[in-house]
Amino acid sequence: MITVDHKSDAVLLPIYGRMVPFNVTTIRTVLGNQNTIRVIFNVPGTHLNPNDSLTNKDAIYLKEVSFRTKDSRHSSDVVQQVKSLRRKVMARESERAERTSLVNQEKLQIARNNSKPLSLSNLWIRPPFSGRKKNRGTLEAHVNGFRYSTTNERVDVLFANIKHAFFQPAEKEMTTLLHFHLHNHIMVGTKKTKDVQFYVEVMDVVQSLGGRRRSSAYDADEIVEEQRERDRKNKINMDFNHFANQVNDVWQLPQFASLSLEFDQPLREFGFNGVPHKTSTFIIPTSSCLVS
Repeated sequence: MITVDHKSDAVLLPIYGRMVPFNVTTIRTVLGNQNTIRVIFNVPGTHLNPNDSLTNKDAIYLKEVSFRTKDSRHSSDVVQQVKSLRRKVMARESERAERTSLVNQEKLQIARNNSKPLSLSNLWIRPPFSGRKKNRGTLEAHVNGFRYSTTNERVDVLFANIKHAFFQPAEKEMTTLLHFHLHNHIMVGTKKTKDVQFYVEVMDVVQSLGGRRRSSAYDADEIVEEQRERDRKNKINMDFNHFANQVNDVWQLPQFASLSLEFDQPLREFGFNGVPHKTSTFIIPTSSCLVS
């Protein structure tokens, strides 16, 4: 019986009465229907084989093997297990390769207990951490960098690694945000990135229209709700602005003189439409960059 060994990242195939293990990275794909399972391997001459130039040209390679079964449920289960294991292993190897190319950075120096760090709470992060469950986190400013942490994830952004820092209050946008463009890549969960953004949605993107009830411009409930949203947006903008100003004061200290850092703010009145990549977008200048 074909068996998947998740602990050893291997698939065991019965060949001539023996259970032969194959590492899942040697498998190119696996196909199956109600009574057949086909396992296709990476062999020399295929574009998916990364070690083509290192292989022995005189050797004989197993290209494909097929099995018949009367148990259709087992057939589909094996195919799904092999595909799932292959995706997991390939993602792990890709993340490992990306981590090896990262530039080593100093460790974050945590603020002392008697000095509470500057912080913003209930923030989202882009790029998001991997996994289905997304949690909000807290951004804290420590001695030499920022730390964003949720209940089970965290990421550090050091001051020395920040090339540009932006603060954008919510005006015509749905979010208030802090954005960091970095000198060197960092890992956010399993993603390698040079741009990290922390933001809060100032109002609900989707709003209930109250069923069949027709709302009016003079509806007291609508007016109260709009005022509540304006108050929430103003408070979020003020909190972010206060945080950015305090961090700017920290960056003016003598030990950070070589960084020349300060939160830049987009100048919306000088914005224009353009196509920087593939789609049209509204581009806004700052003192040193064009952002969107």
